[in-house]
Amino acid sequence: MRAFLVRHGQSLANIHDRICSLPETGTLPTEGLSDAGKQQVQKSAEAIIASLPSPTPRDAVIQITTSDFTRAYETASILRDSFVRNGFTATNLAVDARLRERNFGAQLEGKSGHDWYEKVWAQDALRIQFEGVETPESVAERANSVVKEVVRKTAAYAFFVAHGDTLQILQTQAKRNDSPVSCWDHRTLQHLETAEIRETMYGRRPFESIAPKLRGIWDSLLQGSSNSVGPKRSEFKFRYRNQTTALALYKRAGEREAFPSKICNETNVHERE
Repeated sequence: MRAFLVRHGQSLANIHDRICSLPETGTLPTEGLSDAGKQQVQKSAEAIIASLPSPTPRDAVIQITTSDFTRAYETASILRDSFVRNGFTATNLAVDARLRERNFGAQLEGKSGHDWYEKVWAQDALRIQFEGVETPESVAERANSVVKEVVRKTAAYAFFVAHGDTLQILQTQAKRNDSPVSCWDHRTLQHLETAEIRETMYGRRPFESIAPKLRGIWDSLLQGSSNSVGPKRSEFKFRYRNQTTALALYKRAGEREAFPSKICNETNVHERE
């Protein structure tokens, strides 16, 4: 499975710089995407479909799970329609309230995000809850539970459509696969722009994303052992030291079956040296 985080397209709330985080306002029909936002999503959808490996079976299961806020649901609907239009008949759309925007509380609802977001984030960095605002821990727990449920299923591709802060915090959970980041430090990670679709490590085993590259390195090593075209063993050790470290970690993570047995044995040689 490959998993992607999707931020909704430009919304009317974005245009007017309004915080819109309460369910009673976020689910209103009038709190959807702007015309520009719809175009953004359409463009992003076409780009992600074009980037899929060729050929991708048209019966591959595409699971789209979205926040129930209007701006997110409209985004997910455009994404789904794009997949269906391109022949992906097994495209499913589900709504889950756990992907809602971070709740900034009644006291900040409708106020300028430009004026208040930075103040809330500054408190986050200090591990202090801003009065009336949902904590990063709460957001991480509810959003991460959705992702875990979906990635356990058999979909080939999973898309999670949500909001700025929700996705920012959710990224810290996916980041734990390589280097831990506290949910309170979410602003240290690159944020998603409106209508951006970003692949995440959710659903992948450790180091699976670099498996094709490492297989190529192994093939080059074998080639070099039989003729003068590929890198020699000494060159492999020097040039691919970082990848060798990754292989060692891969082995320790219990994912040895992802590579030929020789490559794990070769790792032991380099570790001893």
